[in-house]
Amino acid sequence: MLTKVIGGGKNKRIEKSTWKEFVIGDYFNAKNTGNILNRNINDGSGTTPFVTASSVNNGVVAYIDATNYNLIKGNCILIGGKTFTLTYQKSDFVSNDSHNIVLYCNDNGNEQILLFIITVLRCSLKSKYHWGDAVTKEKLLAQTITLPADKKGEPDWYYMQNYILSIQERTSHSPILI
Repeated sequence: MLTKVIGGGKNKRIEKSTWKEFVIGDYFNAKNTGNILNRNINDGSGTTPFVTASSVNNGVVAYIDATNYNLIKGNCILIGGKTFTLTYQKSDFVSNDSHNIVLYCNDNGNEQILLFIITVLRCSLKSKYHWGDAVTKEKLLAQTITLPADKKGEPDWYYMQNYILSIQERTSHSPILI
């Protein structure tokens, strides 16, 4: 069994007794994104995602010719520094605001792990950072988050990956209700 669930019905919760706090900067690195102005964007001019700090359409507002811009490597979490919007970016992309932060896992990072981390970041830090008190990469890397730990006391990447895989598997077999 992947997770130990306590309770039934609406009161289900994950057993977190083996989880512990980790400093984000010990397992992740971060950098600020570029600053491409919206007025310079020609939607449909290419295939590179132009991503903003928005939860709509995973932050992608256009696909552009990014020949003249530095691409940001995908397989990362994009964090809106001012809005604390969190999205997973699978592909390389460009961004609109130098206040946005990309977060990369130092080891073991894949889509499922980063999706798990997004949920933890949102639950742990959303109330701390907002328009009036934007997150910076320095603040972010100094924060602690609670994650499942393995027997060695390190983040349990295997658990995180498999937890999200189990959700993806369950939802792929669920009927779509419109």
